[in-house]
Amino acid sequence: MSDYKMTIWIGLLLMLDLSTWAQPTYFNRSYDNDGATLWASSILVLSDTAYVVVGNTADYFDVDGIFISQLNAQGDTSWLKYYGKPDHKYWSSIDNGFVRTTDGNYAMGGSITYPNGDDDCWLVKFKPNGDTLWTKSFGGSGQDVAYRCRQTFDHGFVLIGFTTSFGDPNGNIYLVKTDHNGQLEFSKTYGGIGDEVGISVEQTSDKGYFICGYTNSFGEEGIYIIKTDSLGNKQWDKVLPMNGSYGGFGFPSKDGYIVCGIKSSVDGRGDEGYMAKISLSGNAIIWEKTFGGKNNDWFEAAFDGPDGNIWVSGESNSFNQDSNSPLGWLMKISANGDSLWSRTYYTRTDKNNYIRTIQPTPDQGMIMGGSAWQNTQNMWLIKVDSMGCESPDCTYKTNINRLSPTFANKITAFPNPTNSIATISIRLKTVTEDDIICSYYALSGKEVHLTTKLKRTDYGWDVMLNKGNLESGLYIYRIFINQNLFGTGKLFFY
Repeated sequence: MSDYKMTIWIGLLLMLDLSTWAQPTYFNRSYDNDGATLWASSILVLSDTAYVVVGNTADYFDVDGIFISQLNAQGDTSWLKYYGKPDHKYWSSIDNGFVRTTDGNYAMGGSITYPNGDDDCWLVKFKPNGDTLWTKSFGGSGQDVAYRCRQTFDHGFVLIGFTTSFGDPNGNIYLVKTDHNGQLEFSKTYGGIGDEVGISVEQTSDKGYFICGYTNSFGEEGIYIIKTDSLGNKQWDKVLPMNGSYGGFGFPSKDGYIVCGIKSSVDGRGDEGYMAKISLSGNAIIWEKTFGGKNNDWFEAAFDGPDGNIWVSGESNSFNQDSNSPLGWLMKISANGDSLWSRTYYTRTDKNNYIRTIQPTPDQGMIMGGSAWQNTQNMWLIKVDSMGCESPDCTYKTNINRLSPTFANKITAFPNPTNSIATISIRLKTVTEDDIICSYYALSGKEVHLTTKLKRTDYGWDVMLNKGNLESGLYIYRIFINQNLFGTGKLFFY
């Protein structure tokens, strides 16, 4: 790079405001748009730290439909669009069934109810401005409902839900696979002669599918998990008894699958949040745990964090000291199933506060969405940091200690800018190599790979980096000590 170009780059580096990256953003907001009943079911985090929220609306100009809203990093509404027509009802997918497609557009699964009462699965593709590109429906003469949508490795789509049109008339799990234009490639049903519902589907590394839902067909009532091949043919299945009529959702994790749901306690304490890790073959439960208090507590959404821990959200009736209304609930669970910390949230304690969806954000925090209602139902969004805090002065107690702010002065990067080699110096002697995790991000929010080597020094540790084939530009580094954010900074490669 010429000296002239390098001078320009360094000038840009000095002028660039990265406050939304260097410091987490916070908000806890409810939204009442034109008095409509709204609730959020899916959130998409854009690379520029803006959000797209999808959900349902009831009785908006006599239409029960869906909405899409784009928000900025502070939660302010940039635009909002409604979809639907009279005498029809529309339902969006649950917990992040709204996806960003590989061609830069959006897609959503869900269901449509016709005036005669029949239901069909619904797949819609949108432009980034919310305009509809195409819609497709799938089903027969009975009820056909989709609860979740995912884009597949071949750029097509997969829907999961239930059907009474095919398979057993009581209702079976319904899997629909389409190509990138929404044209049906195949569909499958799973279950017995009782009731089955598919709640979640994720594609696995072998191009098959991991399905979670509910069954009461096999002598036990509870979570039904199924592993299929790439054509939807069942490879194995398993029932996890929940002591009641509850299903679950799940996703692939390291060396197995994580399954979450609701389990009725046997001692009369009410429902509890349930989580288990299942082996890759499905023949073993590696661990299973329940969480909650003396009243009903439910898990609704979860994801596998980049640090190997699991974030799970839902509602809790056990921890509201002011009323019997449920509170939003967020937990961080270790890879071994141990609780690391637990938080509750609300708009007002006398409202029913429900969290239905959760997504990680580029600043290492989370954004959660759902609804808060008393007489009317409003969309509710909460943006928190990596410790689940709603504000920088968070004082919640947790068994993971927040590191002192003075640590920020104990991390430096040099030379900076650099053309190939850099060192991040960590002035902390009391940790081991295994305690240190380093991550690196482009300004788009995409995580990038840098060859990293740790070296013990007299004052702590040096993290030695090699640019390799990485493009020139500005990058963000984050250093974690014992799963806590120790420091973050900017590194410029020219």
